[in-house]
Amino acid sequence: KTTRNDNSSRFGRYTKLFFDVQKGYKIMGCNVDHYLLERSRVVSHMETERSYHIFYMMLESGSGSEYQLSGGVEDYLYTRSSAKVKDRDDKEEFKDLLDAMTKAGFGSEMQKQILQGVSAVLLLGNVEFSGQDKAELSGNTKEYLAHASKLLGVSEDALAKALSKRPRTFQGEEIWTDISVKAAQGQRDTVAK
Repeated sequence: KTTRNDNSSRFGRYTKLFFDVQKGYKIMGCNVDHYLLERSRVVSHMETERSYHIFYMMLESGSGSEYQLSGGVEDYLYTRSSAKVKDRDDKEEFKDLLDAMTKAGFGSEMQKQILQGVSAVLLLGNVEFSGQDKAELSGNTKEYLAHASKLLGVSEDALAKALSKRPRTFQGEEIWTDISVKAAQGQRDTVAK
């Protein structure tokens, strides 16, 4: 939802057509580039808007626990300050989405992997940091990190390091340096996008 449209598209396509000028501009081929619009909307949006519908669908569907999610829209940083959309049934639309995915040829395992990725994004948003000069994981959010890392198939330690430190190369050797809380929040949001 945006201020202009209750179902604003977040995706785009750029189609380039190739013509043969010598044969009366007959189409020779085309190239289609697909891209995601407004990735920033994953992690922030105006209070009069909504993020991606899939977040709300999953949280309202009753299936969230299958993907390490508990609670509702108000329990996740990336969804809590969202506008309400009247006449929208996220629970029913989630069922419709799964049906559409099945009809489009997405098997149950592929659907599960996609939804695990979506859940990991929501969980990452709840990972918080504390500290003065260096970012450290806040104790009360370590469970979100653990669930997200499991869903993404990466080690919890590796994900924590990627969120709270920055790699640098010095004399051909990679070293990891501490970063501020603000920088860690930025890295978390970049990973989520």
